[in-house]
Amino acid sequence: MASNRVVLLSTPILEDISQTCRDMGILHHGQVLFRGSPAELIAAAEGTIWQISVPHSHKPDSELAVVSALHVVDGIQYRVVGPDASPYPNAQRCALAWKMATSG
Repeated sequence: MASNRVVLLSTPILEDISQTCRDMGILHHGQVLFRGSPAELIAAAEGTIWQISVPHSHKPDSELAVVSALHVVDGIQYRVVGPDASPYPNAQRCALAWKMATSG
């Protein structure tokens, strides 16, 4: 039955999709940005998502797309897509945001 059904999920959490789908697509403004497996999306995002730490009064450079921000004692830790900083080892958490940020 699953081979002839389409299920639409709206979630930024790739772990949810990975548990239910072998084939997925990312739609943005009616355009298909990606079609493939969750593992293929994660592999494509590897090495393009970075973590940077800055003081509370600073923000990341404007060429970086911010995926998330975590306030810590000595500043803010950002996960970003853009020119390299410190590699973020868990691309699965940010692969969907990476695709959106790199698709113009």
